[in-house]
Amino acid sequence: MSDKKQNSPVPHLLAILLTLISTVFLFLVVLYNVPLSSSDRSNLSGRMWLLTVKPATSSGGDSYGFGIWGWCSWSDGGDGDCTNDSFWKITSSTEDVGILGLPKSIAQSMSTAAFLLTFNLVTSILLLCDLLYTIHFHSHAQPRIIAPLKLLPPKKIKMRTWHAQVLRNLWVCCLAVVFLLAWSVPVIVIVGVGAGDVDESWRGKVGLGWIFALIATILLIAVRVLLLMGGLWNNPSHSGRKK
Repeated sequence: MSDKKQNSPVPHLLAILLTLISTVFLFLVVLYNVPLSSSDRSNLSGRMWLLTVKPATSSGGDSYGFGIWGWCSWSDGGDGDCTNDSFWKITSSTEDVGILGLPKSIAQSMSTAAFLLTFNLVTSILLLCDLLYTIHFHSHAQPRIIAPLKLLPPKKIKMRTWHAQVLRNLWVCCLAVVFLLAWSVPVIVIVGVGAGDVDESWRGKVGLGWIFALIATILLIAVRVLLLMGGLWNNPSHSGRKK
């Protein structure tokens, strides 16, 4: 009886789709908050802010959005004003936003924690490339999830087959999830908890960027589980070994 077995392509293609969605979401979170150009002040209210702060009453006043690269303020029907500042921190004397009474966790730590999301964006792009590269990789069967893993491809194994072995390795998947959480959880917790602790004359709320970052994190974890449980799309007519 032949030991050659082709795995269903569905888990592999689904993993690609979920990773693509996560990559797009993280791309928007990282790059679509504070405008990179000083002349671009369009649609400030619709950008991927991690945190938004508005007046507690409907009597009017500026709204504020905080992202990785700084913050912006805007009013209905008025022009916005933005501050571009990497690794920003806010004190009570900071112009405009010092009056908001932001909790210390947000005012002092949110920007640094949010910057870690850029690492998730990079790893998500690399994962997407790896999944595309290993489509229909050569192997009679699925790589074992628990197996010794070499950091460099063995001379007798084809490169695509080795990449598939890495993707399916349990320890690699666990390590990837650990780093994913280490780079995502800080800002998710800081904003999620701190949004309700702004000065009582203001109303803090998690922004669309925070929601996208949370969804991307969940999807990337799901991809790792899918790779372990569902496997990759292989080509069983070849062993994956170099001749």
